[in-house]
Amino acid sequence: MALDLKNILLIISITIAIILIPLSALVLKLATKWLKFKSTKYKTSLGIASILAVIKIVLVIPFFFASLETVMAYSAWVNYASQLISFILGIFLVKYFYNVNLKKSALVSLIWTAIMFIIAILITTILATIIAAVLIAVSIASTQAAI
Repeated sequence: MALDLKNILLIISITIAIILIPLSALVLKLATKWLKFKSTKYKTSLGIASILAVIKIVLVIPFFFASLETVMAYSAWVNYASQLISFILGIFLVKYFYNVNLKKSALVSLIWTAIMFIIAILITTILATIIAAVLIAVSIASTQAAI
């Protein structure tokens, strides 16, 4: 597999998903605990976070088979759409699994989504910086080897 930009974006996306699922479950657990839900088990939160991660991956993966121009042009919109879909589905999953009313479910989903959005930006920035540094180092090394 050649490391072109699309493959790098795919690797970053999968890595972020792997990191964010347990972290997302923890944030959901803390949000439900903060709002005094009757049951605040991590296992339930992990199930909900995993379901949403799989749905997001299913929504986003076909996008990586598009042309590089399409990926660059629409990646932000695809991300926003998947966040919105996750938020809406999160409301109903929280309502179903925690057996709470729609208002409480929407509130916990809003808190959860907002916190995870901030965390995702931080993790994405860190990973992108690391990958950029590696690519620059490899580029410099290959340039020096050619000299």
